[in-house]
Amino acid sequence: MLIEVEGVTAPAATHAFVVGVSHYPFLDGPQMTGLGEQLGLANLSSAARSASELTAWLLNEYRCPEAPLKDVRLLLSPVDGEALNVDVLARMGGQAAPATRDAVKAEFTAFMQGCANPADRALVFLIQLSQRSAIVLLEDFATDAEPDLLFGAIDVIGCHDVMRTFGGADDQIWFSDACRQRPEIVRRFETLSGAFKPGNVGLAEVAASPVFLSS
Repeated sequence: MLIEVEGVTAPAATHAFVVGVSHYPFLDGPQMTGLGEQLGLANLSSAARSASELTAWLLNEYRCPEAPLKDVRLLLSPVDGEALNVDVLARMGGQAAPATRDAVKAEFTAFMQGCANPADRALVFLIQLSQRSAIVLLEDFATDAEPDLLFGAIDVIGCHDVMRTFGGADDQIWFSDACRQRPEIVRRFETLSGAFKPGNVGLAEVAASPVFLSS
């Protein structure tokens, strides 16, 4: 979902892409699939809320005179009862936009297109259930509708590589904040492919694009 900041007319702007996933219906709950049961993973309690709080900080406190915040593309998958930031929820029309693969693909593509000015700045923040190779598990992870295990996931490093050579925003900062997972679960993902990442590759390098991985 696009949240725009009114009145931004500066020649350069900051664009943000924020995803927070707490709800995994195919891993935990009545919709659990056979695969989800085998993985032994569960819903989170505060990932979507944390992403909403970061968005509130961007909208209400972030200040960059050279490149003021112009928009945030925000996808949230909260669990029942998870308290999202009330200001952000109001800006979303009272309903969170779920972080499914199709939604992430559409919003990230639009985010890349929005960062078309080298003077722009790009911020990417992803908080979810994942592991050390920076694969973000989305709400529709482990669905029976797709044979590829990583269909409902996003390849953070793959997306970063595309943005790093996209020839758009020259200053970028990436955060992937993941839960720790048991080693036997981590190993199951490390040799798999199929997570979403854009297929196009640009021709230019950017000045700065660090990736911060945390747990």
